[in-house]
Amino acid sequence: MRKCKRGYCLLLILICLLVSACTKPLDIGKEPATGEDNSQVSDSQEIPLKEMGIDITGTYDNNDLLIQTLEKEYEGILIEIPQIEGLKDHTIQEKINADMLERVQQACNKISSLMDVTYITMANFSNVLSIGVYLGGEGEYEQVYLNYNLVNGNSLSFEELFMSDADTLEIVREAFRSMLITDQMQGDYDENKLYKIVKNYMEADNKKFAFTPAGIYFYYKDYVASVKMLDIADDVCIYSKYLTKDSIYEQDNIGRKDIFTCVDVPEDSLDIWEYGLLEDNLWYDIMAYNEYFVDEPEDEVLEKYLSFKDETYSDMMEKVADYREIAKDNPQNFYIVLLKPFIRIETKVLDEYGTEYYTDMAYVSENLQIYEMPMTTYEQIYKDKLLEEYRYEYLLLRGGIYLEVEESDVICTNKEKEMYYNYLTGEQIIRE
Repeated sequence: MRKCKRGYCLLLILICLLVSACTKPLDIGKEPATGEDNSQVSDSQEIPLKEMGIDITGTYDNNDLLIQTLEKEYEGILIEIPQIEGLKDHTIQEKINADMLERVQQACNKISSLMDVTYITMANFSNVLSIGVYLGGEGEYEQVYLNYNLVNGNSLSFEELFMSDADTLEIVREAFRSMLITDQMQGDYDENKLYKIVKNYMEADNKKFAFTPAGIYFYYKDYVASVKMLDIADDVCIYSKYLTKDSIYEQDNIGRKDIFTCVDVPEDSLDIWEYGLLEDNLWYDIMAYNEYFVDEPEDEVLEKYLSFKDETYSDMMEKVADYREIAKDNPQNFYIVLLKPFIRIETKVLDEYGTEYYTDMAYVSENLQIYEMPMTTYEQIYKDKLLEEYRYEYLLLRGGIYLEVEESDVICTNKEKEMYYNYLTGEQIIRE
């Protein structure tokens, strides 16, 4: 039996950050769109409340839902199929899981030489779910997009993402137009082509689409167009339409809470990402990327390395906690503290074939930035700057939050330190 190719990464345990601290969202002056008055009671699932656009100054919560992988044999290979776990209503949960299984298997039947099946969770918030499944073979590929209303288990339609009075034709047209203009250098743009694509897409009974908290994607044949939710916030109701007064989940501690609307959090890429107000005058952000192992170290070595890594993270976070006390003593100022730790196990090449082995050494980089400013400067300038940063499309590629200082009353302090440790003993190694 062959198994589909898929790149595996080590899922590290998230660090418990500043246990005594209660993280609060950035208060921009409005109530978030997810307020109780706008929620939909689960007893009346088929009766939608008044539609609401996206509150661009509000926050949202990820669902307390687990996405699990079902391995199933298909013509001699193991395919991986998404399944959900954690709904209170198991009938709805089974309905969604059965639909996902059936649709993935149907897609497998379309590829004569299936070699690879992978999926990615694109959206898992506000009682809705969007998953992309990608199948490949020799010169063949297929994509399936699974979009669900978790309250009743029904598939979401394209139209249900939008307010009833939204001009979806213009939204789709502009998205495909921008896509074709981007490809203009290859000669792909002309008005006739745009007209045909948009016409065929809008007339389709089952429009192929997917969405994240930050954008909506439209798929037509080999074309992919997208639109940022922030640009059409008044037309999108998916953030609030399916919220319920009571939770539909068995647990309440799985999904990330208090995320800014129109911000996507790529959890799979991050070992740690915590941010929020520790005090009314202190904003903190701690971001560390996942570490990927081509081949995992032996269990005993890996256990000691991860333990060292956890302790090192905790030591760094204590420095963030120190600024909390500084902020308390200086209520007239606002502080922004950014910590970007980088910890990696070192490898060495074993032979002429490039075979690597893991050493007992770890590289540690501590990157700490502190911004100090008058409270008025924060309120008038940096509150908006923070929102813009979290919504930056390439935030992860750039390495997290970056605040350019142009104001004379803002002090920026950079503290960088590089260290090497024997993670088996915890001893720091001084390298010349």
